[in-house]
Amino acid sequence: MSSLQQQLDAIREQLDAHRGLLESLPEIFEQRFEQRLKPMLGHRERLLAENTLLRQQQLQAPAPPDAEAPALAPLEAAPPAREGLGGALRHALGLGPAPP
Repeated sequence: MSSLQQQLDAIREQLDAHRGLLESLPEIFEQRFEQRLKPMLGHRERLLAENTLLRQQQLQAPAPPDAEAPALAPLEAAPPAREGLGGALRHALGLGPAPP
């Protein structure tokens, strides 16, 4: 009977370890997503800065006498940062409540 108890204890330890890993998965996925997203966000910021600079240069350049200046589209505000990705992942995996 002692052998069965030892096996049961070992299985319970494995189960606890697996549960811990499962609970950490959303954080792991969020970190990997942020790592992959960071270079794209930096590229986006550089493009927005270059766009702003080019718009300023275009507005400061003297217009040819008979040419109409093209209308500039308004700059779009940056979309709000997506918060709660970890919460959304936990919800998707059934590990927590739905994000607000």
